[in-house]
Amino acid sequence: PSTDDVLSKLFHDTKDLASVSGTAAFHQLGLTNQVPSQVVFISPKRSRTLHIGNATIKIKHQLCDHLSTASKNELLILDALKNIKRIPDKTFDESIDGIIKFIVDSDISLKHLIRFSMHEPPRVRALVGALASDLGYKGKDLLVLKQSINSLSKFKFGAVKRLRYAKEWQIG
Repeated sequence: PSTDDVLSKLFHDTKDLASVSGTAAFHQLGLTNQVPSQVVFISPKRSRTLHIGNATIKIKHQLCDHLSTASKNELLILDALKNIKRIPDKTFDESIDGIIKFIVDSDISLKHLIRFSMHEPPRVRALVGALASDLGYKGKDLLVLKQSINSLSKFKFGAVKRLRYAKEWQIG
């Protein structure tokens, strides 16, 4: 079954927000050609594993109230940024290129992405800030995002050539 079919069957209520995660999310973003045998969803529901036909569905508990108004594509991007080191067969810069292409092609609101990232780990906030800066975003909320990150923190992702504002966002 498609991930949308599984979502509609498992999560009837909007308060049961769920989003595909991991390799399935990377595949939907076009960051990998790999199709996972196990699909992971994040949801405020309890963690569990289901078997539907030949597919294994894993529901991973995560508080995500702050994402209730996020679009499917915004959720995919946040998940990819959170798990960027786990994207199969891609370097950091290749993953960033793919995410930037998806943001531009899908007309994703950087303002929304910044707002949703405020409740994400600092490394995700730094990546969103660097992406927004690279894409020319100048909103005041970018400064608020920057101030939400400890000035002594450093985020190591290996050789970073793609993000022009990486150093400004403490990414190395």
